[in-house]
Amino acid sequence: MSIDLIIFDSVGLAEFSPKNSQILNSFNKYVGANKKEDVPTESVRKFIDEVERSYSHIDQSNSPWAMWPPIINANGRHCTFNLTLGADFSNITIRFYNLAKEFNLILIDPQGNNPLISLPWGGGLLD
Repeated sequence: MSIDLIIFDSVGLAEFSPKNSQILNSFNKYVGANKKEDVPTESVRKFIDEVERSYSHIDQSNSPWAMWPPIINANGRHCTFNLTLGADFSNITIRFYNLAKEFNLILIDPQGNNPLISLPWGGGLLD
């Protein structure tokens, strides 16, 4: 079984709503309007580089990845990470949360009816 975590770089998007109740709607609107494949922003690229260095390649038994490399799911301002639900999943989620804060990115756990969101400026459901 796998789970997705999404990072999103909202810096510089005037139309992006910082209100937590509208984050997911704003993210979906952005993704739907930007279908072309773009090079990841600097913050998204740094995040990807860090998690690729931090966690084992998909071929290793302790790998958290359901899909490798993570960059294949990156498109401009966002990247979806497909992760396995192994024993270390909680620690990996905390690491993603901390890195998202460090790189000024929004972290979205889209599972279920009420997705969990962390905002770099605070006020998210995970903050």
